[in-house]
Amino acid sequence: MPCTYVSRVIRERFDDADILARAVERLTDEQRDEIIYSGTTVRSTNPETLNAVKQFYATEKAKAQAKKKGFFVKEQKQPNGKIVLTVRR
Repeated sequence: MPCTYVSRVIRERFDDADILARAVERLTDEQRDEIIYSGTTVRSTNPETLNAVKQFYATEKAKAQAKKKGFFVKEQKQPNGKIVLTVRR
């Protein structure tokens, strides 16, 4: 009996390789196993894992930009999965 294998790979490109590296470090081991990561590109068949990469990338990018402008940044993870940044001078 023939076997059908369907795999849809989703690819995302990001602007900054250093910030992306910090975002990938925040993933769980299981999530890291689900991605292929090189430079500024991430590929995955799991959209939830790719969304986690995008969330962590946005968080790390916002923190980097705020710190660059001299702000102090505090991060809190909410029970619903959202990340809240508090920015102060």
